[in-house]
Amino acid sequence: MEFEAEAQAQAQEIVNNLGKNLSNTKINYVNKSKSKVTRNNKGKRNNNKNKTKKNLRKRLGLNKECPPGFILRKPFYKKISNTVKQEGFFIKRKGKVVHIKPKKNKFLVKATCVKNTSANADREQTNESYSRRLAKQLKKGELRAFGYNFRLPDDLRHEALVKAVGELGALQVYHKLDAVTRVFRDKNPEASAIFSKDRDWVDGHFKI
Repeated sequence: MEFEAEAQAQAQEIVNNLGKNLSNTKINYVNKSKSKVTRNNKGKRNNNKNKTKKNLRKRLGLNKECPPGFILRKPFYKKISNTVKQEGFFIKRKGKVVHIKPKKNKFLVKATCVKNTSANADREQTNESYSRRLAKQLKKGELRAFGYNFRLPDDLRHEALVKAVGELGALQVYHKLDAVTRVFRDKNPEASAIFSKDRDWVDGHFKI
């Protein structure tokens, strides 16, 4: 009996010690389902951002490509005067004339393709045939091989051009100078003026 009582007391002591140790220890539980949800939410956020960007570009009309000779005009907001706001205006929709009275002070004008009427429109390489002709006429350093440089004085440039004409022909040198005049018209106007002057000199001197 004494042995059984002693064994029970020891067992009770062990249980009490275990309870104390467990109460002092911190247990970190990982919620796997929660981590999966956060990952899915991040993916959804990225997809939503991409969708909003695409929708915004579509709403502004920035998702279109313009044909050669046309450029994309940027979207802008147009202000509405008080008179127009009060009286309204008429537009044609699906073959019917509709009277509209705007409520807001401005409205969005979407991006659209308009004809390129800028000063350098004829010099832009929008036309494939023109860009091909220009690429054939211009070869880097071809006139320089004869000693030509637009920074040289007139007499030295003319000597180099005479050598180039003897090798390539007057008409080809003329076209090269004409092409380089067009290319440098906006990049370097001073150089373009010299090329133009030499082109005219070749035309007059060799009577093309």
